[in-house]
Amino acid sequence: MPLAFIATSAMVLCDMKKISGNLKSNLAALLLSVGFSIPLAVPVSAQSASPPGDPGKIASILERLKESTPQSYAVIERELELEWSKSGSASMNLLLQRGKDALERGEFQKAFFHFSALIDHAPEFAEGYAGRATALFRMDRVGQALADIEEALRRNPNHYPSMIGFGIIMAELGNPHAAVAALKRAASIHPHREDVTKALDRLVKEVEGTAI
Repeated sequence: MPLAFIATSAMVLCDMKKISGNLKSNLAALLLSVGFSIPLAVPVSAQSASPPGDPGKIASILERLKESTPQSYAVIERELELEWSKSGSASMNLLLQRGKDALERGEFQKAFFHFSALIDHAPEFAEGYAGRATALFRMDRVGQALADIEEALRRNPNHYPSMIGFGIIMAELGNPHAAVAALKRAASIHPHREDVTKALDRLVKEVEGTAI
């Protein structure tokens, strides 16, 4: 999806007074159901000497993910998330883990600060932006969350959790065309997510009905 469109959407949606409490609840449930969260981090001790994610290995995993089956994709998905989570720095890994732990505890402000510190020290690490987008979303700062999704996708164009998150947000905000485009892109990378397939089927019918 064009990054300029994401940036424009972020600016349009910055006024959170336009987002109702019910919408927030619906978005939270939908986004969590499709995995709009930071991928689980590799334990710090296991990463202390690890280099950043290996591009060749990641490309191989992505290819295997496309060729996987509904029965086999989970292991490959986890392998990809672990590779994406390698920062190459023990201190950055610790910030990533702290942000993730704060998200799991529902401490979104703390998660925001941890991910912001990670971004300050490792500005090219996509997982910092992906994690902060989740924290921002849970704090009702949807416009800023969309801006961080853009930054995550700039650094990792194959980051399908961010695409899914963007798609579901667009669907709930009444833009099914943008939602379909984002979810189709995610499905082209990870074709066997049943939740994404179902969401796409529903949204495509909505788009086609609008066209009629």
